[in-house]
Amino acid sequence: MANLLFNIAKVFHVPLLLASYAIFAGAFAVGVVYLWQERQMKSKRPKDLAFQLPSLESLDRLISKLIGVAFPFLTVGILLGGCGHSGPGAGSGMGSQRNLGLDHLGGLRHLFADPSGSRLARP
Repeated sequence: MANLLFNIAKVFHVPLLLASYAIFAGAFAVGVVYLWQERQMKSKRPKDLAFQLPSLESLDRLISKLIGVAFPFLTVGILLGGCGHSGPGAGSGMGSQRNLGLDHLGGLRHLFADPSGSRLARP
């Protein structure tokens, strides 16, 4: 049963994270349009495209909805990625409790390790 849950978590972890990143990128693009539209509204001579875009309120609501969808995807994707640490092979390598979290910070674990590498140094 645990192996089945590990495999399900492994299958959905990456697609959920990729979907959340894509939705966040869409929210970023809408935010850029929002800023451009706002600047056009304040200018003396707005471009014709400024009148064809949605209102600032509509863009703001769309950004909120996109972030509201992307954040749960990201949260579930991260949690499913963490499920792999209790699956097969836990206790050694990246999944061990000693390394959990520090390996995900881009190798910063080496800054806190003893020169012998046997354990984490105390501050």
